[in-house]
Amino acid sequence: MSSPQPFASAADLQTFMVGSDGVIDTDRANMMLRMASNAIREELQLEIDQVVNDVVVLDPPIAPNLTLFLLEQPITAVVLVEVRLQPTDTTWTALVPDVDYEWSLDGSVTLLPSTTILAAPFTGGLVGDEPLFGWPFFDQSIRVTYTHGFASLPQSLVDIAISAAARLYDNPLGTTSDALGGFNEKYSGNKDGGVQFTQLEQDTLDRYAEARLG
Repeated sequence: MSSPQPFASAADLQTFMVGSDGVIDTDRANMMLRMASNAIREELQLEIDQVVNDVVVLDPPIAPNLTLFLLEQPITAVVLVEVRLQPTDTTWTALVPDVDYEWSLDGSVTLLPSTTILAAPFTGGLVGDEPLFGWPFFDQSIRVTYTHGFASLPQSLVDIAISAAARLYDNPLGTTSDALGGFNEKYSGNKDGGVQFTQLEQDTLDRYAEARLG
């Protein structure tokens, strides 16, 4: 997988800091934008950039829960859901959408009562003498192929990356005070080598995080 790209270009940062006719160090600008963008990803715990047909192998939800949640957001397509029916299986069995399962934009994938492929004793154990309907009960038994992330980044995240990168460009260590002779230096913002977010930026990031957590 290629390295994640910055949310904006050195030209964007130049325009923000000194105008289109000004001059900044392009290599330094790209580094600061990369650091700011990665700090946003870390803050949200999301890849952000669109990933098409990402494949993840998951453990089942704790029975009798029939819904599992995919970690990345936003989700634009669930292409394929597969299961291993027995712990010894080396092949995967595809489930049928809207018959075996349904998915939602909130990242949920829910097993449907109409499914027949999982209504068997190997699924979740027994309740009394009856098989427990549900996902396969063993680890790494579910494989999902899905598309997630933003095809076009929200402008609010681009703006935060540019603004944070500009502060980082001028003050890479995030120094807020400096007393000569006594080594009395104070630093703030420690997310990714001195990346700092203003309260307004943090409030915006918090809204994205809250939407992800539902």
